[in-house]
Amino acid sequence: MPALRVAFADDKRLQIWYTSSFAGGRHRRKDWTMFYRILRLTGILSLAIAGIMGALVPVYAQNGIDGMRLVGRNNVQYAHLMHFHIVGDYAYCLNGYDAGLETYYIADPANPTRVSRGGLPSWRAWSRNDTLFTFCHDMGVQMFDISAGTPTLIRSYDPPDPDVFYEGGVGAGDLLYVAAHQRGIHILDIGSPASPTYVSDLPLADNACWNIVESGGYLFVANGRFGLSVVDLVGGPAEVATLPLPGLANDIVVSGTAVILSLAAEGIASVDISDPTNPVLLDLAPTMGNAFSMGAVGDILAVGSYTYLERFDIGDPSDIRLAGWDATHLWALGADVGVISSGDTVIAIADWQGMGVYLPRPDLGGDIEVDPLRLDFGPVGATPRDTTVFVRNNGAGTLTVDSTWAPTSISLNPETFSLGPGMTQAVTVTASGTGTVRGVISYLSNDPNEPQSVQHVYKNSTTFLGVGVEAPDFTLLGLDSIMHTLSDYRGKVVFLEFGACW
Repeated sequence: MPALRVAFADDKRLQIWYTSSFAGGRHRRKDWTMFYRILRLTGILSLAIAGIMGALVPVYAQNGIDGMRLVGRNNVQYAHLMHFHIVGDYAYCLNGYDAGLETYYIADPANPTRVSRGGLPSWRAWSRNDTLFTFCHDMGVQMFDISAGTPTLIRSYDPPDPDVFYEGGVGAGDLLYVAAHQRGIHILDIGSPASPTYVSDLPLADNACWNIVESGGYLFVANGRFGLSVVDLVGGPAEVATLPLPGLANDIVVSGTAVILSLAAEGIASVDISDPTNPVLLDLAPTMGNAFSMGAVGDILAVGSYTYLERFDIGDPSDIRLAGWDATHLWALGADVGVISSGDTVIAIADWQGMGVYLPRPDLGGDIEVDPLRLDFGPVGATPRDTTVFVRNNGAGTLTVDSTWAPTSISLNPETFSLGPGMTQAVTVTASGTGTVRGVISYLSNDPNEPQSVQHVYKNSTTFLGVGVEAPDFTLLGLDSIMHTLSDYRGKVVFLEFGACW
């Protein structure tokens, strides 16, 4: 069965994304605008959407063998791991908290070893020859000598304006072009990395710069909510073209005569840049979560999309195809692809519980994936509550779930089963009784990399509020400088907005 996702475009069009296992994982989008208008006019839009989604297997809960083999993990670090940058046998992990640069030796992908850590909190990196540049958000940029693999700090540059945020960047000649977010592009002279100097600013028509790549004398900018911006370096520098895109353009890579952009909740996009002054959208492909950081080698694109590492085939940028995926331990943000000294192409992913190294090929044996990773039954009384969990075998061999374990008052049916390559088993999970559960369900299988797969489960728990449960009271200072207590507004609609700033 194809997997679908319903999305409302900015221009009020209703779009239906679907992924067909019969089309080699091809992502397609259909514009059902007229259907949407009819539903809205007849007042049954919400009912129709609920009916459609209730009848479908969740997105990506489809049969198939993924092209991703986990070969090694290192959980030495649990932190704000944002991005990977692979150079030879070393993978440089950018950490947005505490010691900002972690170095892993990955010549043996099965045993990735952290060999150093230090530097400022960082989000992205770019390298040329033996120099690695890390972009440190509100603390500028650091330059490291990586000729010996492990980095040695050469120099830091911190812009005098404390409100300038360095998100990413790229070098061309003796100049480093830094994505300075709402300040456009900052240009630094790095002819001597030991003494970088500020050259000038390059404001764009709209400034939300997240990252930059260079190709053929042009800069291509992932410009946040404004999409793609193109800057001519030879005739300027000057902005010469823009291309609006859905979502939030936050990372970008070059692939031949195209660029690929990550668009957060809107997945990824490919854009033809054969004429840089006239960029043309080629394809859009959804991802399983917010696409943040990417890396590419040849036809392989690796994307960190929160709870998944995804691999796409970008050999034909007008026809992006999903080629592999793996559920990660936690938030998968930073991904990169590289070729190590053995000649193997490897993918490294940072997922906030450490890092993993993959080969872009199927697992030879069984490969278990449990979806979803967390179950919250909310309040359960005298009447039991059921839900369905999907256990998939993404490997090329048979997966056998030998046994399962669940907390008291949680039961599974079936408890044991076998799955052929690419098959899915629906498991009914039932919660009963009034007791509180805050624990895990374990699936014990013959997956060599994950013999025990864990799924968190909650029942009658105060950890997560169930639908219809009275919210706990609180008092907060409002933007009007007045203290507000939630219970004072009982009987009224209260809208809460949660935000964060980095």
